[in-house]
Amino acid sequence: MADLMSGTWDFEKLESQYKNFRAPALSISVGGTDLVKKGIPVQSVEAVLSLDGASSVSVVFVDCYDIKNGSFNGTLKSAAVLGKTVELSLGYQSSLQKVFKGYLSNVRVMASAESGFGMEFVALDARRLMMVGNNHARQFKIRNYSDAVSEILKTYAKLCSASIDATSDNMENGLIWQNGSDYDFITRELIGTGRTDREFFIAVDKAYFRKRKSVKSSAITLRPGKGLVSFERDASYLNQTFEVIGFDPVGDKTVSGKTKAASTDSMTSALSGPGEWFITDPACTSASVAASRTAVMAQLALDASQKAEIGCIGLPELIPGRFVSIDRVDSIVNKKYYITKVTHRFDYSGFTTTLETEGWE
Repeated sequence: MADLMSGTWDFEKLESQYKNFRAPALSISVGGTDLVKKGIPVQSVEAVLSLDGASSVSVVFVDCYDIKNGSFNGTLKSAAVLGKTVELSLGYQSSLQKVFKGYLSNVRVMASAESGFGMEFVALDARRLMMVGNNHARQFKIRNYSDAVSEILKTYAKLCSASIDATSDNMENGLIWQNGSDYDFITRELIGTGRTDREFFIAVDKAYFRKRKSVKSSAITLRPGKGLVSFERDASYLNQTFEVIGFDPVGDKTVSGKTKAASTDSMTSALSGPGEWFITDPACTSASVAASRTAVMAQLALDASQKAEIGCIGLPELIPGRFVSIDRVDSIVNKKYYITKVTHRFDYSGFTTTLETEGWE
């Protein structure tokens, strides 16, 4: 099985591997049992894989009720145990790629005169548990933010392994305080404030705390007639400076860092100058630390101002945290786009993939 975070693919080779994408296929494993192989009919699958927030999978099963005996399929009922591990693989014919691992969070039983009996399984990845299951305050007696993240992720090892890019904060007092959920601590207290230039997400079955956009290669290049079905690009006006002001206790002086964020598309200033955003943080004890924080904040603002939505043929190789390239459209479009959300849809009409991106190169 290919490593989705490091692999690159040629569309023509995939076209050959998947036999012209003519026979979409899937595998849904719940607690180690493949329900598709057990012959349970699947009406639809929607997998929403996100860089921000928990990824989810919704599976609707039909023709799974025995009217004569008055009961649902026994295999399906045995699988319908909340908390069981769920894995989803997608592809074509016998060539499948795992795209999700999580836990069964919801089971819905449905019945109507029009559509008959059905059952829906909803699965979420470990980030949902990080949001709701561990709201508390605690103290880490360590020197680096990455060590705190490593400690947190040990709780979720059943659902995901960890890949962590170490930070070099070397805080003198060796204490890090967490207030709130595990997820909020990592995404808001550490990343959202610019304290560390990292991104945090789960892709398939691995949690990443890594340098932003650290995989520079494109997973694949899409073109009209070669996978690309639709495209929409939105560039927003941005002209802003970020300044962080801190204090150097050794030199007994104020320190600061400033970075400007501006649209990379053609732009003229709508004001007499850029807007200004000031943050005061005593934890910034040097000009270099302050400058690093503003650089992170400026990059986040720039990415948020550059959004696109890409529709393509169903490609399980595409996951958040990778770039995808567009070619042979126009010079303002032919770029690399950073994927933040992937939606795979699988039903009787086929298998399609929609990408949401932020930031381009």
